[in-house]
Amino acid sequence: MKKLKTLTINLLLITVLITSVNLKIVNARPTEPIIFIENGELAIGSVGETFTLDVNLSNKSKYFAKEIKISPQLDSELLELSDLLDFHEVKKLSCNKNETVSFNFRVKETAKPGVYPITFNIEFKNAANSSFSNSRTVYFRVIEGKDEPEIEVETVIVTPLHPKAGKEALYRVTITNTGERTASDIEFLLQGLTAESFTINNGINKRTLNMLKAGESATFDYTIIANKEMHTGVQAISYKITYKDEFGKEYNSESEFYTSILAKDDEGDSNETIPKIILSKYKTTPKIVMSGANFNLDATFYNTNDKTAVKNIKITMTMKESDDPNVTTKNIFTPVNGTNVVYLEELQPRTSADCQIAFNVAKFAEAKTYVMVLNMEYEDGSGKQYKATEEIYIRVSQEANLKMDHFYFEEQVGLKQESWFDVYIYNNTSVDVYNILIKIEGENLEPLKTSYYLGGIGKYNGKSFDTRIMAMTEGKLSGILTLTYEDATGKQYEQKKSFDTTCVNYWDDYRNKEEPEDKKPDGTPLLKKILIGLVAGLVLLIAVVVFIKRNKKRKIRAFEKRIIDQIMKNQQ
Repeated sequence: MKKLKTLTINLLLITVLITSVNLKIVNARPTEPIIFIENGELAIGSVGETFTLDVNLSNKSKYFAKEIKISPQLDSELLELSDLLDFHEVKKLSCNKNETVSFNFRVKETAKPGVYPITFNIEFKNAANSSFSNSRTVYFRVIEGKDEPEIEVETVIVTPLHPKAGKEALYRVTITNTGERTASDIEFLLQGLTAESFTINNGINKRTLNMLKAGESATFDYTIIANKEMHTGVQAISYKITYKDEFGKEYNSESEFYTSILAKDDEGDSNETIPKIILSKYKTTPKIVMSGANFNLDATFYNTNDKTAVKNIKITMTMKESDDPNVTTKNIFTPVNGTNVVYLEELQPRTSADCQIAFNVAKFAEAKTYVMVLNMEYEDGSGKQYKATEEIYIRVSQEANLKMDHFYFEEQVGLKQESWFDVYIYNNTSVDVYNILIKIEGENLEPLKTSYYLGGIGKYNGKSFDTRIMAMTEGKLSGILTLTYEDATGKQYEQKKSFDTTCVNYWDDYRNKEEPEDKKPDGTPLLKKILIGLVAGLVLLIAVVVFIKRNKKRKIRAFEKRIIDQIMKNQQ
């Protein structure tokens, strides 16, 4: 009974002390350090070459980390580590401090250009020797090696210069290795040869070569016959080249060369032929024609007749109408100088004339091949008029352009509270976009990750992107969203968009709100509160002791009274 009373008194005293001091008991166990990898400039590695990737470790917590070990997870088909060790160690990383470690990687020859992720595993301890681990992702770019082999057709010499339909002609094709590495296992293949177009006389369409060093050339001869029913004009012969580099990586390219064919004379066996003008060759400058830009069209016209000159030559250039009634090609190419007509005064037999005309491509022109029709009108020496038509093919591309719509980030965010950030990225062009990389930067703004790989977006398509960002200081804050991406040619683009927000400490605002008078703090110092609590506890303790003693005395008196009453009763 005595022990129970003592325990009760102690509990009452502790309750009074805790209530009067108004303190909270907090579990102060050690907290995990937060280790990030801050992305800087995108590291670039060339195929077959070694590059350095700097990893910037950052401690974003209030607790220091030690015995940090970082190691990469490698894609065996893409990279190999050039360092002796497959990890790096950092002894200590204090709070809000950074440390950079560098890894050397070699890009394998089988790698293709693009943006790739690499994951790093991070192991570390805190002050209490508790172990932690996480993983972070870094992105890098792979580009074509500058010293790759490259086989190109340098020249095609045709004998005679303008073969007759149904007659043999010698085509001497010269290929050259314009790259810096040796090419091997080379195959040159003429494609699309049929009885209706071209055939090879006593031969095959494929030529092979064991090796071609940088800067060296090789020549292949073909005896080719144009179909006897072929009309006069420029005809294309396509080809494909395949080869390997010294590491076994395969390459291939496809293109075509042009030849001017003369049709059999419509007047039978007569030696006097009708004067005919053909388009013997043409090119555009620049080679890749872009929508919204200017280009020059260079064309060469040739008089195929051996004896007859032609004069008063008028060449009108127009666009071929589309088969789709909903698609118009009328204003795709507009002459810069206002006219689409070229005049040539005269062409002597077996002579050529060059001309150039500048065009502007409509901004709305989609990326595809357009057909331009050349309508030619001319006269011979007697004034007899003739007409001829040629077609040329012009490939148009577009500048890649991504739009950032529905850009959203809260105008006011809480201090050290994650806030949603989202944007819709739309490709409003007719070209596909590849290797989209998103980077978010801002002083005192910490995104969940600083870089994100979004992949590609097809033409007239879009993708949504969202993440979370934490504001680290109060006040007005600004950030920048950077988009980098590529088109099909490998050309790189970059776009930036800024955003602003205001960071508010909602907890301080809550605590500073005006409270009712009866709930406001009385301003009593902490020491005074403690003394008051002790005195109150002591008074309570004395009261309890006095109560117990008085209660005990009452019980003793009552017991004595019962005994006396019993004795008196017995005496009676």
